[in-house]
Amino acid sequence: PGLPDDAPVPSSDAFAAVDRALAAFRAGAEPRDLATDGWVTQQWQRFLHGLGSVPPERLAGLDAEFALTRSGNSEVLSAWLEVGVRNGYRGVDRRLELFLATVGRRKFLKPLYEALLASDGGRERALVIYQRARPRYHAVSQRTIDALLGVDGSR
Repeated sequence: PGLPDDAPVPSSDAFAAVDRALAAFRAGAEPRDLATDGWVTQQWQRFLHGLGSVPPERLAGLDAEFALTRSGNSEVLSAWLEVGVRNGYRGVDRRLELFLATVGRRKFLKPLYEALLASDGGRERALVIYQRARPRYHAVSQRTIDALLGVDGSR
């Protein structure tokens, strides 16, 4: 909004490749057939954020092919964990708990706790994880997650 009609429209060959892979995956392509070689963090983020609703067995295929649950990149891992939780892929459960217990950055925590809250039985899981992890979080993160979960962190 607010840009002139003749403003240049940016395009990215790298993101176009991601969009092609997303379209192929949505059309039923197997993960091994996706052209992901050389993808950087931002491409993986675009792919993962673009997945939307995916059956857990399809997510298991992505995980088996790309080892997403074992990613050492926090940006990619947090996006993957969020996709997994939102789609009921239980293969991320242990890594999610470890990630929430060891990473204190609010930008990672808030979307993951929100995803947990939106999942079946997620509030209880979120509370159990948070009780253990809260002491390691920065005060700003604590206040955010306290409010999100409706807990009184002053005790």
